Amino acid sequence: QQVDLLVYEVTDLGYMCIIDSKYKGMLYKNEVFRPLQVGDTIKGFVRKVREDGKVDLILNKPILDEINDSKEIILSKLKENDGELRFSDKSDPEDIKNFFHLSKKNFKRALGSLYKDQKIAIEEDKIRLLNGG
Repeated sequence: QQVDLLVYEVTDLGYMCIIDSKYKGMLYKNEVFRPLQVGDTIKGFVRKVREDGKVDLILNKPILDEINDSKEIILSKLKENDGELRFSDKSDPEDIKNFFHLSKKNFKRALGSLYKDQKIAIEEDKIRLLNGG
């Protein structure tokens, strides 16, 4: 679940944040790839609540959640379109963005996962649902 973060302190380990104006958590420096400073408000995710009650945060949605969300979008679109779409891993990024509301990177990750799960066939110029998805 996405949360609102307010950076209130920079430490050697990372960025101390207030979560949804209620809790404290840490964004680790080695997982932040943009400059942050005290007072910045950003969106993030709770990675985990540790046994000691401290909260570890991340800026990006966990990759498996992202892939699963993308897979559901693709399967849904396939079912809405009689199990076939004129898209492939070579489709134009703008076309993918406009139709699926996904980046090409996430689209390709999800396609690979669906293919591996034997839910779709990837052909030269289309993807096809296998066995009802």
